[in-house]
Amino acid sequence: MFCFYAFHNKIAVCSSMNDCLNWANRQLSHTPHLVIKIVKVRAKEKEARIILEVSKDGYRKICGGRKIYVSDLRKKLTNA
Repeated sequence: MFCFYAFHNKIAVCSSMNDCLNWANRQLSHTPHLVIKIVKVRAKEKEARIILEVSKDGYRKICGGRKIYVSDLRKKLTNA
């Protein structure tokens, strides 16, 4: 089972891929200069890889993206 996180600076959400993309687009409508990263996490994994970046220019798929600690993502979680 997978979980997706979308995040930037100090804010993150955990949801489905569609919800993360919708959240990213809402964030970009308020602050267009952001680059929002989306990661895919498997259950019980401690690290996740960035799979997608969302910016005002569109979506960019990242192959072999850098790893992010899931614990750091959980600290950023918000109910946005």
